[in-house]
Amino acid sequence: MNNNNNAVSPNPTQVKEKVKSSARQKLEARRAIEQHFEKKRLEHDLQDYWID
Repeated sequence: MNNNNNAVSPNPTQVKEKVKSSARQKLEARRAIEQHFEKKRLEHDLQDYWID
């Protein structure tokens, strides 16, 4: 049996930083996805414009 009585609880500041970094990662991922779809849409619109 593993009795870990002297485990250190995380510092509240560390927990907040971890949450912020997680939120930041999600925001960066969402922005990258939006950029990708915007680029695809613009490329498609340019193709349509040049074909006409």
